[in-house]
Amino acid sequence: MATKNNQLRKQLIKANRDYYEDLVVYMRGKNLFCDDYQLEESWLGILQDLIDAQNDGTDAKTYFGHDPKQTATELLKSIPLRIGNFIWFNLKLAAMMIFIFWLPHLTYPNVTFDAGSLLLASGIAIVSVWGGLWYVGNHAFAKPSRFQLTAIVILGVVLFGIMVSVLLFLKTSWQIRLSAHASLTIIILGLVIAAILPFVHHLTELERPIYYYSLFLLILGLLVYLRATRSFFRTKIDFGQWQWLFYVVVILLGVGIGVLIWWLGERRHRH
Repeated sequence: MATKNNQLRKQLIKANRDYYEDLVVYMRGKNLFCDDYQLEESWLGILQDLIDAQNDGTDAKTYFGHDPKQTATELLKSIPLRIGNFIWFNLKLAAMMIFIFWLPHLTYPNVTFDAGSLLLASGIAIVSVWGGLWYVGNHAFAKPSRFQLTAIVILGVVLFGIMVSVLLFLKTSWQIRLSAHASLTIIILGLVIAAILPFVHHLTELERPIYYYSLFLLILGLLVYLRATRSFFRTKIDFGQWQWLFYVVVILLGVGIGVLIWWLGERRHRH
């Protein structure tokens, strides 16, 4: 339904599309515990009605009313809550976040990772995302001021900095160590799954970056263990008193890559 929704949305003129997308964002952010299936089903029905009205020469405001917030609120009342589904989804999301944060450790010759810091960083990321969605949803029909946009950007940078600091510097008692044989087994198994996955599952646009990210780290991890390349990849990088600058450059590089990916996505999907 989501794929069909995205295709049908292209048939709307800009004014109707803006109205519809604001409606969707508000409904998503206003109530995080609604049944996702029925929400998507409701949006698809609204979209089809809106396309029919547009073909008859009626715009979205005339068809649904000039108060989209009231329209969305009334629609939400008919959608049942599924708190259990929301909790289960977040548990899966936390597992995915932990996997993303943990995978780079396989590129080290001695794999020791801190489960406590991984859990905390994942929690910060998930709460930040839902908090951002809630905020955007509640302000879907109001154009943000420059001060609000600046505050959001600063808050995002601060939260990102906290998350990175937790991953790099926080040490807890939940240390887990993998032997070299166990690490190499995980890497080989991961590469086998990565090789088969595209043939048995169609990767979505959201899944492809995670797939290539994982594949890159698994290959890098394998090179760390191969006899022909291990000496190069195990060379310690030590800049002495300037070591902190190295970490800053790496973090800024990661942020820059993330911004570039976001910008390319925005260019591709300006609607």
